[in-house]
Amino acid sequence: KGRDKPNLLFIWTDEQRADTIQAYGNARIKSPNLSRLASESVVFQNAYVSQPVCTPSRATVMTGLWPHQSGCTQNNVALSAKTPVFPELLNDDDYVSGYFGKWHLGDEVFPQHGFHEWRSIEDTYWSYFREDKDVNTKSDYCNWLKELGYQPDTDRDDFSRGFAARLPLEHCKPKFLENQTCDFLRRHRHEPFVLFVNFLEPHMPFTGPLNHLHSPDEVELPINFDDPIDEYEPLIYQKKAEKFRGQYGEFNLAEESEWRRLIAHYWGLVSQVDLSLGAILGELERLDLVDNTIVVFTSDHGDMMGSHCLVEKSV
Repeated sequence: KGRDKPNLLFIWTDEQRADTIQAYGNARIKSPNLSRLASESVVFQNAYVSQPVCTPSRATVMTGLWPHQSGCTQNNVALSAKTPVFPELLNDDDYVSGYFGKWHLGDEVFPQHGFHEWRSIEDTYWSYFREDKDVNTKSDYCNWLKELGYQPDTDRDDFSRGFAARLPLEHCKPKFLENQTCDFLRRHRHEPFVLFVNFLEPHMPFTGPLNHLHSPDEVELPINFDDPIDEYEPLIYQKKAEKFRGQYGEFNLAEESEWRRLIAHYWGLVSQVDLSLGAILGELERLDLVDNTIVVFTSDHGDMMGSHCLVEKSV
């Protein structure tokens, strides 16, 4: 009886602009699996986040509450254990639930909120763990890299985002989540499931194994690229604009060509997620789960990525 209930596969990225998808007009980016999914889906032309930073937006998606209601009004504020998230709101014992990937709602690497399975990929939030949590606990992804023989590059015996982003494709975070997701689907193919898969990409650092997939010459700058922040804009925007007028990581954003190279890297990260999305959707087909699975794809928020000559989020 329970098997007749639809599955939910909720896939989201971090800091992905809508115009990195062909369904929203980008004919140059290589993301065939996103394009195929969009062609089979309801595509929202106008969608908005509750706040353009991770924690508040994620809390809204998971709880249905505004940031001021959930208490998650800025990054790195832990969601209360008493505030139910989707599987708890569903409250159906027929369903097996999983949360794989970036969480950013507190106690990052620890299973919580009633999820039956938990796979963590981020080790950067240990300083925000609650007092009863062991700050030396590592993510599943960190432990996987160690099993592969990689040596940590931080003094905390884990791996920085920059290190992980520069690994071969098969050892980056999207591939890890792809493998874990396909394994979950195989193990739970005969029971209804709710699975959240949360990629970090195309979040900074804006580098990865597909940096050269898109030529900077192919990049179209945002239509408002030449509308820079001026003295009439909010002060915080002016400060951000100053930050992005010169060297930004490996990119000299005083040069338009470097903006194009940065965006090309960013597109490469979207394409990297697209590869894993294709594998996950392919596994749904192989397991004959397509007709009974609702697939949702979104991002927690976008990225300025050249709009008004800004990078990153919070605008």
